[in-house]
Amino acid sequence: MRHSVFFLASLSAFVPLGFHDFALEGSQGFCYGLPKTARGFMAGEKLEKLRAKQKALGARIQLEQNRLNAQKRKANTRRKILAGAAALDEAEHSPKYKAQLQKLLGRFLVRPDDRALFGLEPLPKTAKDGGD
Repeated sequence: MRHSVFFLASLSAFVPLGFHDFALEGSQGFCYGLPKTARGFMAGEKLEKLRAKQKALGARIQLEQNRLNAQKRKANTRRKILAGAAALDEAEHSPKYKAQLQKLLGRFLVRPDDRALFGLEPLPKTAKDGGD
């Protein structure tokens, strides 16, 4: 901060000063008593600093949002893995549940490689898929 005060002090030497150029109220903070041109420069400098802080804060907010989104995705993936493991374990012990699960997977899975993982036949090709 010391260097900006020095710059403003040296700037005031080149600005013609009259009595009307000085602030008469204390609302300008530490700019009290400086020429209007110097106060305007300091306000612009302050605005630049605030915009830089805003940009940095925006980047920090984005990083935190990305971190939270990654946590949500990881939790959702883990939930699906655990639910699938429970369903597969139940299917191993209950033939009735296994039949229900096979029926559900037959409706849900459409990609041939996904269907093959569960021993399901590929879906027949339709006219929109390029079949007959």
